[in-house]
Amino acid sequence: MLDVIVLAKTRWHLRKAIRTVNQHFHQLKVEQAPDKTLIGKISRGWDFLGYHFDGKQLTVAAKTVEKHVLHYRQLYEQLRIKKATSIEMASVLGQYVKR
Repeated sequence: MLDVIVLAKTRWHLRKAIRTVNQHFHQLKVEQAPDKTLIGKISRGWDFLGYHFDGKQLTVAAKTVEKHVLHYRQLYEQLRIKKATSIEMASVLGQYVKR
């Protein structure tokens, strides 16, 4: 898996960069995942590596928070099924949040 980000000042610079990246991908026999490929204006913002960039501030992406809550709930349910004590639950869940 490879994460690539290309920023360009103008549409024409971007077109040239996209063409170059696509040529290199073709040579390497690598394909872009269509559902994970975004080509658009920087001013609209984008998500990359779990963060959301909008040109003014850097924040945690909404998808990252959703996944964190989902995994936290799953871990809680696993501990509840194992009948972990409240101290064990607090320790394990606290470590998860800390990481």
